[in-house]
Amino acid sequence: PVVTEAATVAALLKEVQQPGYISFCCRNESELGSGETLVEALQALDIENNEFLIGVGINCTKAKYARTLVASIHSFLEARGLAFPLTRKEEHCSATADAQQLRRRHIIVYPNSGEDYDGEKKEWVPDLSDTGTVKSYGDYAAEWVAAGATVVGGCCRVTTCMIREVSERLQQQ
Repeated sequence: PVVTEAATVAALLKEVQQPGYISFCCRNESELGSGETLVEALQALDIENNEFLIGVGINCTKAKYARTLVASIHSFLEARGLAFPLTRKEEHCSATADAQQLRRRHIIVYPNSGEDYDGEKKEWVPDLSDTGTVKSYGDYAAEWVAAGATVVGGCCRVTTCMIREVSERLQQQ
């Protein structure tokens, strides 16, 4: 959604008191498909005052942009005391820990495969990583989790084999 649509959905979740999340399709490492910035979108959600907005994230975005986007979301949430910690240490049971847990918001990431369609050749072309190689979807997913993602999936052209690879890669950590 564009920023105004996302803000409306966030307000609606609060009004009807139903949990939900909002994810954005991004054109690069900082902008929504509409050209608005991800930070503008996050600010418009008033997330710190909406317990029903249980997560924010990105979808149908190139896999290579996801790590930076997830890190931006995590930084935004962390500044407001709403981020899950990057380390997965168990917290001690206490009323304070329980209350803090309820305030935290999930970071959802389900990008596309990152491939580009070559209209002349009529085929999908793998997207090269910054190193000039094709990175596996599982390796990308490990980066997303390290940056703060708590929910990982896939969108366009992400296959069941790629999701299995994500599961296997994350279980290795």
